[in-house]
Amino acid sequence: MPISLLTFGDAEFGRSLQDWGNEFVYAMGVNFNFDEANYGPSETIVLAIVCLPPEMAGIGNGTSLKRSSSEFWSTFEADYVAFSSRLPANKISAVATALVGAIQQIPEKWMPVEAKDNFTQATRVAAASLLALSCCRFRGHQDKVFSEPEGVNATTEVQPRVQA
Repeated sequence: MPISLLTFGDAEFGRSLQDWGNEFVYAMGVNFNFDEANYGPSETIVLAIVCLPPEMAGIGNGTSLKRSSSEFWSTFEADYVAFSSRLPANKISAVATALVGAIQQIPEKWMPVEAKDNFTQATRVAAASLLALSCCRFRGHQDKVFSEPEGVNATTEVQPRVQA
């Protein structure tokens, strides 16, 4: 029973939500194997995280079985206000809360409590590790090199923490 993650967002934040979802899956991979989560029936579990502005929202949280594709879907709405914030910590919190909410609403028939707890713990660990990286990695801080010509010889100076 593999687990897949799909993200749905508006034109402004949809791509960013997908990127953050991928970051979580990568960070969680240390503690949770998405491909070999053999806990229940053979259907793939699809975690669908939706992040839409309040005027577009309305999908709601819920679960459904797609028999034709052998998939069990758990849809959960992420907090749009938190995710649309400029602060990486708010984005991480919104995605983590949505992932935990999506996994916790799956019935035990499809995923036992132990597996949900493992996933939830892996999500918390991933959130903590992403928070540790968020200062430099997600705010775009980079070292830029500036050259100032001085006569015949040019000098190069590195100025840290300049926005890209």
